[in-house]
Amino acid sequence: MYFWTPLSKMPGDVKGVPIFSATHLTWLVIVLLGCFIAVCFFKKQNSGGRRKILRLLAWILALGCIFRIVLRIACGAFSIRWDLPLHLCDVMMFVEFYAVYSKKEFPRELVFALGMPGALAALITPGEIYYPFLNIYYLLFIMLHVLLFLIPVLMLADGFVPQIRRLPGCFAFLAVLACVDAAVNHQLKSNYLFISEAADGSILDVVQDIFGHWYLPAAAFTVFLIWGMLYGGVYLWQRGRRR
Repeated sequence: MYFWTPLSKMPGDVKGVPIFSATHLTWLVIVLLGCFIAVCFFKKQNSGGRRKILRLLAWILALGCIFRIVLRIACGAFSIRWDLPLHLCDVMMFVEFYAVYSKKEFPRELVFALGMPGALAALITPGEIYYPFLNIYYLLFIMLHVLLFLIPVLMLADGFVPQIRRLPGCFAFLAVLACVDAAVNHQLKSNYLFISEAADGSILDVVQDIFGHWYLPAAAFTVFLIWGMLYGGVYLWQRGRRR
């Protein structure tokens, strides 16, 4: 009944999908299982088949992001305060598209260090908690973040090896984006990159509850902590392979 309804036009009595509810956990498990199956299928393909799969997924990701914006404009629900593609995940969707086609190492490092963990965090604690499950915006949220997470995983399966020496460049990219978003937020009174406050129920929301006014430094520390786990895992995996 409310499949095409944006949040701004959603009746107040419509129930959304709370984080860690049965509905959320069910689709999350199905999604992660689907990603595992996709990786197994991908690894059985030759180099040409892998390239076609990555490019197809990259096109779906980029066009899906554009479709979401066009749909909000068509519904009369688009707002420059909330719907510009300036959040980390939105930006990384187009970076992933470029990474797939360019095959350059630094864009691939960006999607591994920023896109993949950002997408996984969004899937585990989705911010679209006020939408019902059978809503185009909620389903688009799932699809886009699944692809944002899956494409870097497939790049790893295709032989990409992350390098910690590229992390300063990733941090510089994130810092530039934060500066741009901070300037936009100041002008529009918006909250891109969740600089002003964390999204309800997200991992950053927990950080904000704990650290209060120290939210931004604590959020930056959280990024470093995630990178430590990511690159520590890569190191242990490489060491295990050498043995």
